[in-house]
Amino acid sequence: MVFLREFVGGLIYGYIIARIAMLLLPRLGESDAAIASVTVSLSYLSFLVADRYWHVSGVVSVVMAALTVAAYGPTHLHPRQWAALRQLWAQLEFWANCLIFVLASMVAANVLLNITWLYVWGVAVVTVGAFLARGLVVFGMLPVLEKTHLVQPVDKRYKAIWCGVACAAPSRSCSPWWPR
Repeated sequence: MVFLREFVGGLIYGYIIARIAMLLLPRLGESDAAIASVTVSLSYLSFLVADRYWHVSGVVSVVMAALTVAAYGPTHLHPRQWAALRQLWAQLEFWANCLIFVLASMVAANVLLNITWLYVWGVAVVTVGAFLARGLVVFGMLPVLEKTHLVQPVDKRYKAIWCGVACAAPSRSCSPWWPR
């Protein structure tokens, strides 16, 4: 019950605070810096207030706020402002990914010193599980969905490519942060 309260509370709070921000953004005029400042502040305040003061999920609140801004932004902002805001967030995403990899590399040296065969077996099990799961979806579930006309038919070449590309990802899923 606590999980449900925190999850739904985060959804509601994130939506409300983002709608307030979306009412404010068009009134900032042509200032791209002000619009960027409001959206960056929105993400920080959404997490902080939800987590510390409302005792609901801050992460869910931030995700809901981002989805709300993404849904209402194109209709509330001038196309040039929306493009500038998307470019800013793409740059922030790039910097955050770089920072995560720098921090992970700082920790990696200590982790590699303490690695045991148990970790190697764990990575192997996850890799085999990912191959099996992806194969089951591509060659098991997809044909059934195609036959029942729940999805459009997919060319076999694309299925093989998708499975091959998707099966290359398990090594990334074993890392402490999956960037994309």
